[in-house]
Amino acid sequence: MKPYQSSSDKENCSPISSNCIIWQGPNISCINLCKGDSVSDIVYKLAVELCSIQETSSLTTVQFDCLLTLCGSTTKPDLTLAAVLQFIINKICCTYEELTTAIDNLVASGGTSSTSGNTAGRPGGSSEPILDLPACLQYNDPFTGQLVTTLPLTPYVIHLANDFCTLQATVEEHTSQLSDLDGRVTALEEAPCCYVAPTIIPNCTYGSIVGGVTTQMDNVVASLDLEYCNLRNTLGTNTQLLSAAGSQCANLGALNALSQSGTMSSIAGWSNNLNSFAQSMQNLWITVCDMRGVINDLKSCCGGNRCSSFLLGFTVSSASTDYITLQFNDPMLTYIPEGAGYIDCPILSSVRIEDPNGNVYNSSTSNNFSLIYASTASGGIEFEITGATLDGTLPWTITVTGCIMNDAGTCSKTVSIVRPPITPTTTTTTTAAFCNLFQISISIVDIEASVDGIVYVVFEQCETFGPTVIAYTSAVSNNICVKPGYIPTLYYFASPLVYTVCDGTNSSFISLNTSCGL
Repeated sequence: MKPYQSSSDKENCSPISSNCIIWQGPNISCINLCKGDSVSDIVYKLAVELCSIQETSSLTTVQFDCLLTLCGSTTKPDLTLAAVLQFIINKICCTYEELTTAIDNLVASGGTSSTSGNTAGRPGGSSEPILDLPACLQYNDPFTGQLVTTLPLTPYVIHLANDFCTLQATVEEHTSQLSDLDGRVTALEEAPCCYVAPTIIPNCTYGSIVGGVTTQMDNVVASLDLEYCNLRNTLGTNTQLLSAAGSQCANLGALNALSQSGTMSSIAGWSNNLNSFAQSMQNLWITVCDMRGVINDLKSCCGGNRCSSFLLGFTVSSASTDYITLQFNDPMLTYIPEGAGYIDCPILSSVRIEDPNGNVYNSSTSNNFSLIYASTASGGIEFEITGATLDGTLPWTITVTGCIMNDAGTCSKTVSIVRPPITPTTTTTTTAAFCNLFQISISIVDIEASVDGIVYVVFEQCETFGPTVIAYTSAVSNNICVKPGYIPTLYYFASPLVYTVCDGTNSSFISLNTSCGL
């Protein structure tokens, strides 16, 4: 095939198909051209690549709106690559000039900047100004550990924004905490000023608790605790009680009863298997009753006139801190066998009275009494006990030792009872007292039990004042329970009310002067 210099000569060439001409040059991978490809294939591949380039590099869809108004208004450039690139470069240069002007204005207004130093590799590039960090924004570089005191503009702004976000989160957290604390403080301010224990009405009297009187729960619990400890000390522990219950005589249930036929276990109420102290006590009482039946038979047949038939007992018919009267004329309590020739012993019979404080009354020889006479005296025997200074607000232990004798010998027995505290009559004293060493004044407001149960008073000693607490209000309105250790007779109350004096186990009403008499 002969080459032609122009297409005008193609009329004279031999018509050879482009499919018959092959490429003898090297492979060209970018257009997937291989040695041996026909001219037809080569032309087609080149045409496809040209169309692709034309399509991807077309500038007809480029949006220039934002650039047209940046750094002054301009017209839309020609849609040639060179014209568009030059248009973008111009806009960037204009923008940089405006940014530089803004930074210079920032520096002039008080900031500091520098363009010295190597900023290569740092955010913002080498052309960004370097700004000094204030002390509160300086930090240690996590990679080098060195203190960072300056940053280019872009990292500076990012660092400042991050610190602001941290500060904002802290402020929001503190705001939430303050709101919560404000609510809690408001709740505390609106709450009652003091704790007031709940009250109950006890069903019985024990310790300082009076049955049927409304009483604060803490006082009830304290009294119950004391009573329980006293009961435990008196009865013993559970182990000790069960041990005592197991001390019954061996095979007692299988032994013959003494007062009737059959064994002890055949008596009604007998417990063969002891599982509690109550069952042991029940067996004990059955045994005692069985023994008493036999003893009574023995007395009737053989010992009616002997000392074993002598009984001693008494009651208290009246009592005060000055006099006490004892009754012995009840034959069920005091019995002197008739026809046995009994007379009083030479020393007669005696009485001893003692209170928990250790005050004691002892009848002397001249005050001992005739038990033979007392056993029939309907008016009882009176004893003067003024000198013993017994405390009438406390229980008394009264012990009588009775002594009689006949030709067979002397017969003596001792019996004791506990007398409950004396309840004196409450009176009102209207006569003004002289000014004593201790004087107390209590106002009506200060003894309101529903507030806090504490009586606040003024303690006056030789015109020296100071606050003290001497008493606590009871559950009964306007009653005051004076603390143990104080002497009520030294107190003078400004209110004509009745006050209760508590000694820890008993209470009594007393009379108090209503003014100091100053």
